[in-house]
Amino acid sequence: MTVTPDTPSDAQIVAALSRRAMVDRRYSRFVVLAKRLLPIIAFILLLFVGIWPLLQAELHRARITLLRLDSREAQDSRAVDARYIGIDPENRPFVITADVA
Repeated sequence: MTVTPDTPSDAQIVAALSRRAMVDRRYSRFVVLAKRLLPIIAFILLLFVGIWPLLQAELHRARITLLRLDSREAQDSRAVDARYIGIDPENRPFVITADVA
């Protein structure tokens, strides 16, 4: 039997079939994984869409608003029941409290 350059050898055919089988197995694993994950992701998204109005109400209630202070008001600002906690140079803890600061 003579082998021409265009004719694949038996080893080449077996290698090509082996590669094809490996690709098919990898694709089959992907399909099985997708069949399981996609419905779970769809369920989570639907759940999130259903819960979204409740989350919006909670987020609206928890909104933080910052007050604008006039520079004249800032000079008159006070801290009530102020407390400063620290450690002195000899590693002893201390607390300084004030009724108004």
